[in-house]
Amino acid sequence: TFYYETREANMLVQSILNTEQVFIKLDGYLNYIEGRELRKKELLHKAWTVGVSEPVQDKLQKHVKIHCPSKAEENKKLFLQYLDYCNKKGHVFLEDYDPYEYNPFLLHLNHPKYFKVLLNDPLFKQSHGRMEEDAAILHCITVLSILQKQMLNCAPHTHTQPISHVFTETKVRKNVYIASPFCKRFWKMVMGKLSC
Repeated sequence: TFYYETREANMLVQSILNTEQVFIKLDGYLNYIEGRELRKKELLHKAWTVGVSEPVQDKLQKHVKIHCPSKAEENKKLFLQYLDYCNKKGHVFLEDYDPYEYNPFLLHLNHPKYFKVLLNDPLFKQSHGRMEEDAAILHCITVLSILQKQMLNCAPHTHTQPISHVFTETKVRKNVYIASPFCKRFWKMVMGKLSC
């Protein structure tokens, strides 16, 4: 009986040990997956930093070094002009200002334009490609609708001209339709899909 009890206890302990080993292996695998995902994010961040962030920062710093001192001097000059005018007149109201002496709108008309950096961000490359394709398709569709309206307006009247002088519809289309590069690519794509 002691032998059987020991054997049953060993079997229970062995099943617990097996379960523990499975959990240890599972924990190791999950740690491996987590480390791999973290490394993947680090590599993506490094590629983004080198390819996008640093060039943007460099361009912005160059822009600030080149343009901002001149803008600061212009604004300083305009503010000094405003202060001089206020000291002479005592007040500045929009109803009674003299544009030959002082123009108060110059401070607001010379806003610096926002500097926009265009880069090919690798994270958004596919979506930008789709947007360009959609824009090209929309451009082709709108151009075709405009050209169809032009053809209707340009179509010769058959009742006023002899038959020998009337253009056929294809000649009118050839005379009116000039394809843009977007439309040419669109029609190549459409014809390629239709021929398959």
